[in-house]
Amino acid sequence: ISSPFVSLQYWRQVGAKESSDVLGAMYVYRYKRWLQAGAGLGTFLSENGEQKAGEALLMFQAGIFVPISPTNIKSKLSATLQVAENEEKEKEDAHSRPRQAVYCELLGRSSLLYAVNYDRRFFTGSGGAGASVGFGYIDLFGVTAFMLPVGVYYLAGSENHHVELGAGITTLGNSTSSGILLQPFGTATVGYRYQPARGFLFRIGFTPMYTTRGFAPWGGASFGAAF
Repeated sequence: ISSPFVSLQYWRQVGAKESSDVLGAMYVYRYKRWLQAGAGLGTFLSENGEQKAGEALLMFQAGIFVPISPTNIKSKLSATLQVAENEEKEKEDAHSRPRQAVYCELLGRSSLLYAVNYDRRFFTGSGGAGASVGFGYIDLFGVTAFMLPVGVYYLAGSENHHVELGAGITTLGNSTSSGILLQPFGTATVGYRYQPARGFLFRIGFTPMYTTRGFAPWGGASFGAAF
């Protein structure tokens, strides 16, 4: 009962020298199902072992009410089971479609500062082949440029931890007085990727570049979200 009520109460006081029996009616008020207080009138039935009746006595109480019942226990258990069932369903849904991710790559295939990438696996499952496409833009110290990294990759490993092997092409665009100069170059990726079905994604690896001037060692790291 979480509402106010009136009750008939019997109290018995037991002590080394004092004892009494009291019977009375009390109005009890409960606040937010946890705190309660009450006041009422009663009468002695006995005191120190002697019969006694007719004398009025003020009764009051204050305390904490803890609602415990089979219904409450069943409700909480059902709610817990429902949460577990929903989490299991979400996990199954995540494994029933190809994994996707959005992440920011610092250095790496972007060649300059950063690129924001969209990543999607070709098939369902935690590993396998996939592709990504990104875009980056900088305007620093009078230099304006944009990057378009595109690549394919293959992930090998366990559920969330993978070795990533990939290859792609990054197009670097520079704004000049005569227009936009596009410079495509090849990239490769050998690195580590942490990607759960949903949640935080992390990548780090060696990303060498292949330009008209030859081979250039490079590397980078990525942070993002998988979904």
